[in-house]
Amino acid sequence: MKDAFREKNDYEELSGSWFTNQGQGRRYDHIFASHQIDIENSFYDHQPRVNKLSDHSPLIVELSIR
Repeated sequence: MKDAFREKNDYEELSGSWFTNQGQGRRYDHIFASHQIDIENSFYDHQPRVNKLSDHSPLIVELSIR
């Protein structure tokens, strides 16, 4: 299994799904995919958290099956 977010963003993107009061991001939410599935895009959508609809930013992943 591969981490969909890291597959597309490597370790240079430090975005997270939940943030401390000091603004430090944590990756509590993950999506894993088998190696037969291609990851087309992967990102955390921060707008729901910023708008206070949730305390987490949802992880959005676009997949392609070979």
